[in-house]
Amino acid sequence: MAKSKKALLVIFIVLGVPSGCGYTEVAVPATGNPFAVVSHAKEPVLSYIDLETYEVIGSEKLNQSFTYMAKLDESTILATNQLEEELYLFDLEAHAIRPFSEIGQGLTKIVVSEQQKRVFVSDTQQNAVQVVDGKTGTITKSISIGAYPSDLVIDEEGQQVFVLSTQSNEVAIIDLINLTILSRFPVEENAAGLLFDGQHLWIGGHGKVGELNREVSVYDPESGKQIKQVKAGLMPVAIEADEKNEHLFFLSHGDHTLKKYSLDRGEVISTIEVGQNPNYMMMQDDKLFITNLDSDSVSVVDASTMKLEKEIDVSKGPYAIMSQF
Repeated sequence: MAKSKKALLVIFIVLGVPSGCGYTEVAVPATGNPFAVVSHAKEPVLSYIDLETYEVIGSEKLNQSFTYMAKLDESTILATNQLEEELYLFDLEAHAIRPFSEIGQGLTKIVVSEQQKRVFVSDTQQNAVQVVDGKTGTITKSISIGAYPSDLVIDEEGQQVFVLSTQSNEVAIIDLINLTILSRFPVEENAAGLLFDGQHLWIGGHGKVGELNREVSVYDPESGKQIKQVKAGLMPVAIEADEKNEHLFFLSHGDHTLKKYSLDRGEVISTIEVGQNPNYMMMQDDKLFITNLDSDSVSVVDASTMKLEKEIDVSKGPYAIMSQF
């Protein structure tokens, strides 16, 4: 991903200073480098990491933790917390955090359709995907789905949204334009982590009760058939692709490993250990930034060489991570 030449900003949250209805004022000092925003599961904190120096450039307390974040546009971030009823918005230009859409508790993953200006939110309480207008925050449609929809991935080119429902062990495919369910197909029990490579859907997971999973399953979304299973680490829960879509990366929190898989060769070609209980990873300029929940750190791995460049100490329980510039 090319680096922006525009002046970049770091968010500093000023707590306890409400502005208007539900607003929290935000001080936004300028910085010259791109940065990552990290949420924390063990305490209500946001950390900010300089993506060039790998240094923590801020750590701010919030009123609640966030379990997932997504970029709405260049100046705003959306965030969820399963115990909160609102979908929150971080507005860098307005220097404020505010509720964006009131949906109800149980919100997990967020994906944004840039073409349609729509936000899709998985709602585990109502077993639905909530479709939100990306400009107004208005809920435009609620799509009933399988039990406990925990993950989403969007294919703008194919105009589809893939939804993983963990408790009903299925994937549903939603038409991005008409907002109708095109098809459903069964997947492995306790699945987690989705990636669509343009042809196949890759899904990791924890495994059946009493039987821990060590594989990533590959599905043909058109037929719903499982094509193969690839040996991965213990409980692979996140999957990422490089910019050329030549390699996939499997992050396993059971044995704290990152594996590099060659799509051309059809095999794992490299493995590296990261911090304890990793959960999320972000690809940025051929570097993987991995949050380690129990090591209180972010691992920086060169995706080409699979070398650990740095282990960045952060606040307790780093969880979701995304870049914003």
